[in-house]
Amino acid sequence: MAVEYRDGLISGCHICQNISLLQLCSRCRAVQYCSNEHQIRDFQSHKTRCKAIKCSLDELNSAQQRIRSYPGDDYWSGRVAGPRLDCMRKRLALVDALGLIKTRDSVHTQLHHLQGNIRLGSTSEGERVPFLLLRLDEDQDAYDFIKWWTARTAQPDERYLDVQDADAFEAPDFLLKEESFSPSALSATLLIKIKMLQDLEALEASIALIGPKVPQEILDNIQVNVLRSPIIRSRILLSRTSSNGGETMRNAVEELQSQIHRISVFISDIDWIPADAREWAKRIWTLMPDTYDAWIEVPGSIETFKRLMGKDAEGRL
Repeated sequence: MAVEYRDGLISGCHICQNISLLQLCSRCRAVQYCSNEHQIRDFQSHKTRCKAIKCSLDELNSAQQRIRSYPGDDYWSGRVAGPRLDCMRKRLALVDALGLIKTRDSVHTQLHHLQGNIRLGSTSEGERVPFLLLRLDEDQDAYDFIKWWTARTAQPDERYLDVQDADAFEAPDFLLKEESFSPSALSATLLIKIKMLQDLEALEASIALIGPKVPQEILDNIQVNVLRSPIIRSRILLSRTSSNGGETMRNAVEELQSQIHRISVFISDIDWIPADAREWAKRIWTLMPDTYDAWIEVPGSIETFKRLMGKDAEGRL
């Protein structure tokens, strides 16, 4: 039986994870089943969440229909009010309802609606986007988004997400400023770099343990299968063609370790309180489910952080 269960998200049948002959639940469109039997079997545990998602979908469709009944795009240019604002709120409610379903279909849909709200002018929901991208194993897109989001002006640029292939190995200086402090950007960047570090350490270990014992082709296949970060996966061929690949890898490991430490120290040393503490607390609370899911779905991420930070890590998690 073909089974796929990656990164903590179910990609196949909600009961057996089979990826053949799948059909979406017709109501919530967030869960898949390989047979009617499995859909019936899952009904009792799924029905409450399914109903909540379906209600949110219906409300969003009604809000979108109201927008279509108003004048053309010129009328709404620069306006985030009335039906458009209602539509954005309905989208956010749908995202929250979908957040209870841990499937790739659900996360894809959440991402779609948050990106839609950002294009309509939202200035807050972008903080959740990197975590959804990370859960979908789209680390480079997550880092590109962080770079764009932290550099945006008060009003998002018309060229939505015009940052591509940013260097995730770079120093995190652009994040380590109080005036542009973003808890989501720091947490997501920390996770991206930890995933990269885990892969580089795994590559080093594979070379040391079995490199001298097996042909290069076998070693290459083993290394590809242990990689979790798509950023590292896309660069591994370059390192193989380098005459000093081992030294380059060791330098990258040490640099990532240093960057992770810098980000953590910056977070723990902040001793200022935002002017609107209540709004700040609300933002942190909203981000908690997305942050938790993204971190917990990367095996060993928290342990790696604790190992690097030692005793200091306990007070920062």
